[in-house]
Amino acid sequence: MKKQLLLLLSVFSIASIINDANAQTIPNNSFETWNLLPTFEHPVVTPAPLFMSTNPEGFYEFGMLTVTKVPGVSGFGMRVETKLKPNGDTLAGIAAWGNVNGGSFNQGIPLPGNQPLTGATLDLKYDLTATTPGFIAFIPTNNGNPAGAGNGIFPGAYLYQLSGLQSSFTATTYTFSPALTINPDSCTVIIAAADMLNELGTPGDFIEVDNINWTGTTDVFPNGTFDVWQSIPAIDVPSPWRVDLKGNPGYTFAKSIDAFNGMYSLSLRTIGNSPNANIGQATLGYYNCPTNNGPCSQVPGMQLNSTPNSFGFYYKYTTPGVDTASAGVTLTKVGVGQVGGSWSYLLPSSNWTFRSMMLNSFQVPDSAFISFESGRWQTSVDGSELKIDDVKFHFCNETTPVVGPTSVCVNSNGVQFSINQEFASNLSWSTSLGTINGSTTNPTVTIDNITGATTVTVVKSYTDGCPDKTFNLNVTTTAAASAVAGLNQSVCSADSLVVLNGSVTGATGGVWSTSSTTGGFNNPNLLNATYIPSSADVTSGSVVLTLTPTGTGGCAVTTSDLTVTINQSPVVTLSLGTNDTVCDTDASFVLTGGLPAGGDYTGSNVNVSDEFNPSTGVGTYAVYLYLYSCKYLSSECY
Repeated sequence: MKKQLLLLLSVFSIASIINDANAQTIPNNSFETWNLLPTFEHPVVTPAPLFMSTNPEGFYEFGMLTVTKVPGVSGFGMRVETKLKPNGDTLAGIAAWGNVNGGSFNQGIPLPGNQPLTGATLDLKYDLTATTPGFIAFIPTNNGNPAGAGNGIFPGAYLYQLSGLQSSFTATTYTFSPALTINPDSCTVIIAAADMLNELGTPGDFIEVDNINWTGTTDVFPNGTFDVWQSIPAIDVPSPWRVDLKGNPGYTFAKSIDAFNGMYSLSLRTIGNSPNANIGQATLGYYNCPTNNGPCSQVPGMQLNSTPNSFGFYYKYTTPGVDTASAGVTLTKVGVGQVGGSWSYLLPSSNWTFRSMMLNSFQVPDSAFISFESGRWQTSVDGSELKIDDVKFHFCNETTPVVGPTSVCVNSNGVQFSINQEFASNLSWSTSLGTINGSTTNPTVTIDNITGATTVTVVKSYTDGCPDKTFNLNVTTTAAASAVAGLNQSVCSADSLVVLNGSVTGATGGVWSTSSTTGGFNNPNLLNATYIPSSADVTSGSVVLTLTPTGTGGCAVTTSDLTVTINQSPVVTLSLGTNDTVCDTDASFVLTGGLPAGGDYTGSNVNVSDEFNPSTGVGTYAVYLYLYSCKYLSSECY
């Protein structure tokens, strides 16, 4: 009987998403595509023990619900119904409060009063075929152990079969006999609209229930009136991979943002410990298990156009105990069945690790089945987690690129090139120009002394039957850029602008800078920019302007400087002696007395000897004093 009840509880099986992919590339191999599934309602249970049903299996796989909200005695009730799958199989309607997977009954409805429990009352309505009766079962426990002997169906379980027609809600009392021997702290409840002891069910059979109450205790059955329902959280699934959607007692898969490639990876986790653990499993393809307990067969999840030599993927695996994850591939052929494949354990790894498996086949396959599991059935440990990303087959026509710059600066050093080492047993690097710094067998190499165009080459060797393959990357070089700022300039302090005219080679432009902290440019990005000296520049007497090439692709540049000398413009005064007025009949006289001394006089009627001749006629004449090449109007002569 124990085996039969365990078979009953196994109906909470994996739901599927059938894959009909037809490609050499593994569908959704980096788990970037996730589909948000629709949701359905379950009755609210507070405090919140596990509530399980066959709804996820039926809804996600076939779009049908086996547990639904219906009119009750007052308000709502719950209907549990067996239905016919589209493929002709029967989907038994089952609802349960508590974790019933694997026969574990210690997470049922809590009974915090720890009082005597004698049974339960409930309103029932049903239509059940006599040859496939349904049942209601109560399994009270204390600290995980049976609180009573049960009624002979299973140790500690009180199971009551139902059959026939009861067309209206009828109050029904179930009294536990023999009575419990200890007060329970929990009670698991199961309602099934099929004969799960013999794995038989009739589509259309149903049980409706309302107003469940305990007897013998003041504890209250949570939401026993079924008046409060809520939508279960929507979940993302990695289509077309097949994952466990039953969610009992929790989902064993998740979308992880800890990814090796792209944004997401697939996380598989184990819930519970062996032998009653839910192991996280993902398959490309699905298991076809007949209803007569015959052996399950694998239905491939992708087609193949040629024979892969290896299978590989990146993974992380952590476990709080001693456990191992696993990966497997089955190669199949229509009319033959399995023609090859491989399977391997995965040891713990806290970092992303590439794992490859050589595939042996005795015939050319036309399809493949792939599976991953987060633990072993014999050693499963609660909390073990397997993350999978970038799943792929290896064919001999690999086109892996060499990763690195295709253009570098002339005379470059320390330039890195890499290639993924996936499936390779050995790597050998070489270059037509330059020097490889260090080992030539690592997946990443550094090349120095690249004085001109070169070809970087790596040869990958394999142990899966593929011949060595050569990969090349052509690299060009770019010369250094230079600038010419122009000739040094000399200006007077009173001049406000310095006009520049620079040039560059091997660059798309240039930018000016100054040694001054206060002077500035009208636009430093113009080769013919204008510099505006500041008062601090005038005081210092000079400023250095630098032109730097831009748009050089990161290559070395040669800058150019020019110096602007800023001459201090003097304050000039002019004296013509004691005469304020000069008559046009007066003789010429030498202009003297200008301050500061050392300048040259010029102006109307002033000759090269600094003589002023007023004989030209009556009028007003401008006289200038040039000093240090700076010209200033100094006074007027009358």
